[in-house]
Amino acid sequence: QALVTFRGGPILLALATGDRSRLSDEDWQLFRLSGTSHLMAISGLHIGIAAGIGWLLGRGLTILFRGPRCWVLQPILAVLLAGIYAWLAGFSLPTQRAFVMVCAGVLAGAVARHIGRWQAWSLALLLILASNPLASLQPGFWLSFFAVAVLLAIFEREGGWRSIWRAQLMLLVGLAPFTVFFFKQFSLLSLPVNLIAVPLFSVFVVPLVLLAVMASLFSEGLPAMIWTVADSIVSVFIDALEYLGAYESYYLVQRSLSTESIVALCVIAAVIMLPKVVPARYLALLCFVSLIQDVDSRPKMGDFRVDVLDVGQGLSVLVQTRNRSLLYDLGPSYRGGFNLADAAVLPVLQYEGIGYLDKLIVSHGDNDHAGAYETFLGAMPVGEFLSGAQLPRAKPCLSQQHWHWDGVDFSILSPAPALREAAGGKNNSSCVLLIQSGKAKLLLPGDIEAFVERELLTLLPEGLTVLVAPHHGSKTSSTPEFVAHTQAQWVIFSAGYKHHYGHPALDVVERYRRQGSLLVNTADRGMISLELGPNGVKKSEFFREKHRFYWNAYPNWDSRSRFMIDSTYNAIKSE
Repeated sequence: QALVTFRGGPILLALATGDRSRLSDEDWQLFRLSGTSHLMAISGLHIGIAAGIGWLLGRGLTILFRGPRCWVLQPILAVLLAGIYAWLAGFSLPTQRAFVMVCAGVLAGAVARHIGRWQAWSLALLLILASNPLASLQPGFWLSFFAVAVLLAIFEREGGWRSIWRAQLMLLVGLAPFTVFFFKQFSLLSLPVNLIAVPLFSVFVVPLVLLAVMASLFSEGLPAMIWTVADSIVSVFIDALEYLGAYESYYLVQRSLSTESIVALCVIAAVIMLPKVVPARYLALLCFVSLIQDVDSRPKMGDFRVDVLDVGQGLSVLVQTRNRSLLYDLGPSYRGGFNLADAAVLPVLQYEGIGYLDKLIVSHGDNDHAGAYETFLGAMPVGEFLSGAQLPRAKPCLSQQHWHWDGVDFSILSPAPALREAAGGKNNSSCVLLIQSGKAKLLLPGDIEAFVERELLTLLPEGLTVLVAPHHGSKTSSTPEFVAHTQAQWVIFSAGYKHHYGHPALDVVERYRRQGSLLVNTADRGMISLELGPNGVKKSEFFREKHRFYWNAYPNWDSRSRFMIDSTYNAIKSE
């Protein structure tokens, strides 16, 4: 409540309690662009300061009472305050790591035993992995532990103010491979900005925040004064980030890098962090050339790639030609702000290095397809926006619309103007998109039902290469006549795993199976990627088979058996 009126209140609240719910999407965008997102988390610095305050309080009480056993107050209060603060922050991975290391150091100091920095670091690593082995799958685990390892390596060899600047450089270089690998981007501004921001927050903002929190337990006027001082510093920081944000295109490297480039970054980090006795180690910075090399992963002329994203019970399909990109639907959004556009769609576009979308098609107005389209439009520049529903900023999606990209033909087959008005943005108003290149034909029908399927029989070519099943495989779609006419070689279902709707329906699955189609489901395979050329499917890739973890079931069964088991379970459950 005390921070509501302050401009930097959301940042101060995040630093004080770990509550980042009041930080807006625009705030996170600024932090991401400048590489300062790590400052918004309660980290080892906070836990260390809290433990230090506890140690000083214990020291004061020991001097005051002068009892023979009062010495235990120092380690007890240090661990207690550090533990309370870590608990207040929700015991995130960085706070767990910091708390374990603080406890190790305090215990060693209390019993007058020496414990090395690397011993404390290793102990934290061991305890966290023993209690939560899956922590190793989180980017925060690698970033937190490796960042501390870099700092330990630097401060173990050097001291003084110069070591602080060197530590910042080493953090930038050392964490670059992890940043590029996990987030597919790298901010060239992160070094100069953090050279100023980290000391600013460490020396001034964080101590002021902790002092204000403690003062609020005993006074009302003093905390307000401290918050005001802290807010003035944070406001200057925000102004600087907003100014830098206007020049994003000049310093943000955002693309998918090859394995060779990732290895080159690791070489940079390893060589530069070697001791000073190693000559010419800074020549490793030449490996940064790999960051500015283009990785030509786009389809050839006349080919196109299709990624059916795993968005649960919904649909989102990315289509790429040699020089153009199209997105069909955005997946669902949910109460509370969570949406698949932010969680899945935008990260895939970022991974593919797509900073501009030539065309966005939202098939119709249902939530599982339209999702957070306003949020998406605010985050990704779009050339043309079409929809079968009357959405703000969208042009009508109507039959007979046609365009040609890089040797690939795109045609809208439905809805006709009268049908679009009658359906009112619901299932039968879905944009039906046909993509063709030679013999390869892909159909994206949205959520059309039996009525529209019958209307399309005269417009659709026979023998589709790939069909994204209408309405997620619902019983209201995929009529026998439609299935027999399309004769799709591949049928892709985009459905939620064991969702209460029971998609795809068992009758529909059996209908396509008898037709001889190869059936795949995002609920089973994750994102499904196909590359098509004039002669048909050239390449297929399934995310969960490429990125398999030890808990993935039935690794040796054929894909159709795996699909049928899950589909049958869904159908029985729905019945």
